[in-house]
Amino acid sequence: MQKYIVDNIAGGAQPNLNLQQVGNFYFPLPSITEQKAIAQTLSDTDALITALDALIEKKRRIKQGAMQQLLSGKKRLPGFEGKWMVKNLEEIGKTYGGLSGKSKKDFENVNSDYIPFLNVIYNTIIDTNFFDKVNIKSKKWECVQS
Repeated sequence: MQKYIVDNIAGGAQPNLNLQQVGNFYFPLPSITEQKAIAQTLSDTDALITALDALIEKKRRIKQGAMQQLLSGKKRLPGFEGKWMVKNLEEIGKTYGGLSGKSKKDFENVNSDYIPFLNVIYNTIIDTNFFDKVNIKSKKWECVQS
């Protein structure tokens, strides 16, 4: 069919087909019974995809709930007990309130890693192989316990 269309296109800069040419097309046409069976199969496939999408969303919500329980310490994995350590941020790393105001020079004379925005956007868990470096001054930040 594609060859027929290409062979019968008329015109120069704006190729086109006229109604007479389209009227002469031959299309494969299954019986009504087979058309209905094809339509039902496609409809069943759409329903399966919809059900799988709903199941995936349900699993995402379960994972989100588990993350909230596990990362808050409300629920513990088997084999782990006791209190979690509490440290201020400076004990485990240095913080910086952003890269605004930084110049090209700050990225040449580097002394600290930072997590690029895209690392946060593209990864559920920070990819520790995807850090960049910048020269920053130390700031003291402390965790506030509630």
